[in-house]
Amino acid sequence: MIGGWGVRGWIKVQPFSGSPAESVLIGIKDWWLQPTTGIPGRTTSVVRPGTPPALVAQPLRVERARVHSDSVVARPAGFEDRSQADAIRGRIIAVSRSAFPPAGDESFYWVDLIGCVVVNTHEQSLGQVISVDDHGAHALLRVAEEGASASVQARLIPFVANYVLDVDMAARRILVDWELDY
Repeated sequence: MIGGWGVRGWIKVQPFSGSPAESVLIGIKDWWLQPTTGIPGRTTSVVRPGTPPALVAQPLRVERARVHSDSVVARPAGFEDRSQADAIRGRIIAVSRSAFPPAGDESFYWVDLIGCVVVNTHEQSLGQVISVDDHGAHALLRVAEEGASASVQARLIPFVANYVLDVDMAARRILVDWELDY
């Protein structure tokens, strides 16, 4: 999430990575501002064909970025004062997936989980991951039936070892200990 930093157009970003020094934001010049609507909290979602322009990410070119305390501070091109930085307060930053280093063993980038089919231990399909939300304690998989409208209630499955038993990225399949009626 973004906030203003200083008086010369710099922004302060809280990265999703464990440490700001490990953040891919440091070396990337092309960032994307996520839309202001349709994203509750820290969410990674897929833009579907036909999405209105107000819900599509906007490019943000970064001149400089560095670690500052527990965050990343950056100077976007064309930002001269605090008011420009404050105009994007609360927005979420995204970068191209190709900029990410390979995930480690038993590690997953949230964006890679989107679209995976979720099945329970009885081989019943619960739907597909449509987003991954961060609500503090742990991530939640937002799972909905394929082709379901946005108004359909999605299942929220905690992304923790007690419930997520296996993630097979090659098969794009997640095995969970979760029942249909939960």
